Order: sequence, then C-alpha cells, then structure tokens
Amino acid sequence: MNKLAIYLCISFCSILLSVETEARVIQEGTVSFDLSGYNLSRRYGEANDTDEFKISVFGGYFFKDNLEIGSGLSYDDYKYKSDPQKRRSWTLSPGVLYHVPLNENANAYVGAGLFMTNNDVTLSNGDTTSEKSLGYTIDIGWEYFINPKIALMVSASYSHARWDSKGFNVTSSAEDRFFWPHIGLALFF
Repeated sequence: MNKLAIYLCISFCSILLSVETEARVIQEGTVSFDLSGYNLSRRYGEANDTDEFKISVFGGYFFKDNLEIGSGLSYDDYKYKSDPQKRRSWTLSPGVLYHVPLNENANAYVGAGLFMTNNDVTLSNGDTTSEKSLGYTIDIGWEYFINPKIALMVSASYSHARWDSKGFNVTSSAEDRFFWPHIGLALFF
C-alpha cells in the first residue's frame, strides 16, 4: 500500500507540473490558515460501528511562491456504538505543501509531513490507557478560490503510523494505515 500511495502521489505531481496556464500563484511571504473537519459514522461490522468527529487547523508560511511550510493541530473524538468506549486524540503534524496553479480560480496541492498523536482511551468499565504514535502522511488536494483571500478545500490524506500503547496491564506496539477525506476553508493573508 505504501508503494501504491507514493506512486499515485508522484503521478499526480508529474501531471500537475506539466500544466501551463495563466494561473493563481500564491506569493512568497503569504500566511495561510486552514480549518477542516468532519462528522462521520463508519461501519466495521455491527459490533464495531463508530461515530467520529474530527477538526483540524493548519497554519503555514509561503517561503517561496506556491511552496508552504507549516504545522497542523487536530482533535479527534470517536466512540463505538456497541460499547461506551471513548477515544480522544490530539495530533501535531508539521509538513510541506506545494500548490500547483491550475487556472485563475483553482490550485491543486500535494504535501508530505510527519505527525505525532496522543490518544486517551476510556473503556465502559472506567479503565483508561494512553496510546502514542509517530508517522508520516501524504496529502493530495484541490482548492477553489471564491475571492483572492478565501478558498474552499477538498483533499485526501494517506498516513502510516506506529503505535505504542500502555495501560490495562499491557504494553504493546502496532502499525496502522489510514486514509481519510478533508473538506475545509483556507484563508490567505
């Protein structure tokens, strides 16, 4: 799956870089602020159906035209429908984004970064545990400018994480892969 995600990202970038147009360039020195989130129900079989809410913010600085460096912070809250288990997580995610002008109102972008997550898990019996993860993420997205300072965003992220868990009298490690959509709003100053 990692090779497929990397291949898709490289293919997407090569197609976008071949586009020549009189398009929107985000100037060096621009500061951005993005807000995205979702409220989602996922089905993993009746015993594991979940309700999830996630909100993310990302602040960035364009140190070259169309090239942005920044960091994100996100909060995720989800629970299993069949069990009152709750999970809350905070994630810090520094990264780099390259915005590819498509036309005067739209840009595509690709990005990569690292992330660090802390999960707090509470089981129905009140037992708690903490999980920590480190990983990397690849983002592909599109932004449509409704005016020079505001853009609507749609993107998808692929992440690979390594988890370390402590609690319930057990210490364990695991690897996980995620794919999720983002819908949001970006402000440029």
